Amino acid sequence: MSQDLSNPEKYLIQRDRMKLIDAIVYVDPKKAVARSMVSNLWPLYTGSGVHPLVLIELVAQTAGVHIRWSELEEKSQSPMGGGFIVGVKDADFFCDLIPVESGIETCAIKIARHMNYAEFEGVCTIDSQPLGRAVIQVLRTN
Repeated sequence: MSQDLSNPEKYLIQRDRMKLIDAIVYVDPKKAVARSMVSNLWPLYTGSGVHPLVLIELVAQTAGVHIRWSELEEKSQSPMGGGFIVGVKDADFFCDLIPVESGIETCAIKIARHMNYAEFEGVCTIDSQPLGRAVIQVLRTN
């Protein structure tokens, strides 16, 4: 099934200020790639930039896109209801602040999956320069 990725809200449960993904670039059975434009409306905005902890949320949202895309691929129907419980297994940050108006690309790779549990490793970059990486655990709730 070829899915239309032009509407990120089809794959994201976040809305308003918590919706950080602006565009879905690519999704396949192993990974998802998304783009975001940093805004002063983002959570963790400090007045001079955004704290890099927000990168964990970018990885989580990109992993969520992958999970919902996979549900549609596997079932050829609407995604399951409910949401996600996310745990941070590991994270590294390579910057002190992320400048507003920066374009971030996030790649989340599925490294494990069993029933409604999955692990993803994600990397966030600006112009191919890494900002941070995180390994997250995602539990799909119903």
